[in-house]
Amino acid sequence: MRVQIGRTGELGLKISSSLVTLGAEFKRLMVVGEDSEEDELNVLVSMKHFAKCLQCHLAKPDCAFYGVGSQGGSLTVVFQFFMPGSRQTDKSVSLHCRLPVLDPGS
Repeated sequence: MRVQIGRTGELGLKISSSLVTLGAEFKRLMVVGEDSEEDELNVLVSMKHFAKCLQCHLAKPDCAFYGVGSQGGSLTVVFQFFMPGSRQTDKSVSLHCRLPVLDPGS
């Protein structure tokens, strides 16, 4: 599964096999930090690992952050929760997954 993260707030997911190609694109996402000089980062991760990571959505987080680690070594997903009755992040509670990258891409 290929994951693309753009500097302007796009997240693209693409799954390919010899028979079918499926994809989804999410636009206008909030971008936090800009450590990369590139406009877009691509990484290839295991679909099995990514699906297990998405199971964290069953905990109903208030927000999620996706990022590629330094030099494309991992895809990190952080799920955070707000304090009850506010829009402030509860720093004492968060879930994160760090997925190994199969191919650093471009």
